[in-house]
Amino acid sequence: MEDAPTVCRCGCGETPSPGSEWPPGGHDHRAVHQRIARIGSTVEFCDWFDQQVPSATPNSSDQHREQ
Repeated sequence: MEDAPTVCRCGCGETPSPGSEWPPGGHDHRAVHQRIARIGSTVEFCDWFDQQVPSATPNSSDQHREQ
């Protein structure tokens, strides 16, 4: 496991608790959504990601969870 970051990767400036990678309260989701927004919409992000990592195609269990 990598060392935990010293500052939250969502950009809030908070420090994660020892042994944690994120402060509590959804900072991991915030970081992911910020990165999606840099690409565009969620659909555009999925298209971009699939082009970057072709083997990462959704499987049937992923599709069921999203519905």
